Amino acid sequence: MQIEQLSIDLLNRLKSGEDYADILSKFEKLKTREMVSSLSSDEKRKAFWINIYNAFSLIFLKQNPCLMENQKCRYLLFSNKRIIFGENKLSLNNILHGIIRHSKVWWAKGYLSKMYTYKFERKLRIRNFDNRIHFAINYGNKSSPPVRIYDSGGINHQLELSTKLFLDSEVKFYEEDNMVTISQIFNWYAGDFGGRKGIIEFLKKHKKIPQESTPMIIYTPFIWTPGIGDFE
Repeated sequence: MQIEQLSIDLLNRLKSGEDYADILSKFEKLKTREMVSSLSSDEKRKAFWINIYNAFSLIFLKQNPCLMENQKCRYLLFSNKRIIFGENKLSLNNILHGIIRHSKVWWAKGYLSKMYTYKFERKLRIRNFDNRIHFAINYGNKSSPPVRIYDSGGINHQLELSTKLFLDSEVKFYEEDNMVTISQIFNWYAGDFGGRKGIIEFLKKHKKIPQESTPMIIYTPFIWTPGIGDFE
């Protein structure tokens, strides 16, 4: 079974408004060993898990848009274990922080790894963390990157493009004040970028600030207004 393709099919059905119940049924019948065998490379795992996260974020919010209304509801959206792969029930947080971010403690901004991980997470997490995934993850709101459909063959180019487009839309450098405004995502996951110094180097790498500058960083507010179905 081409498990990666199922994640692509799921997003395509969501985009077109078609029924997707048969795909969820296939996920529920999967064995862990099948998934490990099919998702054998980091490229396949990145594409699959990004697609799955974005798909279920959209599914849950289409079912109940009120989950975006306040912090308590958003906690339920991201922490409830309603995503089923065989015997394993996952939450959006399990997928993002455990599998995509290689077993990070969700509240520690990327500075701490979990002391204990369960077998499914260890077997299927992305082996080498790639901080560009933060510009591919859609939380179902207006401040998130749009939903794009990723595939393992083009994942490196796709993530590079998603990063460029997000930075182009979100980063503003004010030369006279030596100040840069950037997304709150960099604050939430500062450790994933190597802290303040790493963020500065990341912005220089992507040519968003001059090479000789060390500007003050201002994090822009994250807008939680629902943006369900913001495909690109």
